[in-house]
Amino acid sequence: MIAKWKEIGLLIESNSKFSWHPNAGSYLGEEETQIVGALTVNEDKQTSVTLPKTKAPKVLEDIPWLEEFAQKFNRQNLGFSGKVTDKKTTLEKMHKFLQTYDYTKDEILAATDMYIDSLKRSGSIKFIRNSGYFISKVIDGVQQSDLASWCEEYRNTGSKGNYNSRSII
Repeated sequence: MIAKWKEIGLLIESNSKFSWHPNAGSYLGEEETQIVGALTVNEDKQTSVTLPKTKAPKVLEDIPWLEEFAQKFNRQNLGFSGKVTDKKTTLEKMHKFLQTYDYTKDEILAATDMYIDSLKRSGSIKFIRNSGYFISKVIDGVQQSDLASWCEEYRNTGSKGNYNSRSII
């Protein structure tokens, strides 16, 4: 790899010292950019890289009911496609949501049903947010969560379904 990096100009050698080209980070892949360790040349003019210790990437624990949440935004439930966010993004956003708020699985799923039902009843289902944006979205630099608003509405009205909060409709 070192020879390749030198050949394409990402690794610059000067007086047996090496440095990265300023644009190297944007060209190299994620694993390669972790190689910011020391490059050394021994007496035989052989180059070696001392790799820094790196932490393993954080793996998010799967949320068993996340698929049930995502299915609420699928074609069969809505009547049109394109509203399910990819699983990785949904998992990341839901983990952040669960760390920020204290809503239960049942509250989250019921609040999501309330949201979708309200749009269906009003004839506005085509304006539904995709599942990721429903969980959270940055608007004008501020993190907002429709899901949190609907969970709060669910807590206030319960399963009665007679909600009328103008702030979430």
